[in-house]
Amino acid sequence: MDYVPPDTSVIVDGRFTSFLSRKRDVRVILPEAMIAEVEHQANEGGRAIGLAALEELKALRKMADEGGKIYLEIQGGAGQPGRR
Repeated sequence: MDYVPPDTSVIVDGRFTSFLSRKRDVRVILPEAMIAEVEHQANEGGRAIGLAALEELKALRKMADEGGKIYLEIQGGAGQPGRR
């Protein structure tokens, strides 16, 4: 299984789900700090960049829910080195 920790920029511009559509059996590691940043951007007056990133995260969740394609893992948190 491949492990892929995406950078925030590929989440924001929508390239990540496109990249993953050609993959199978991939574990995607999403840092909680990145998710918090995306939420902050979306909440800050509905900034388009944050809203687009939230849509990309929803697409990732959908891919994970379809089974076998990708597996999502959210790691980290305030003062935590990581969770599995």
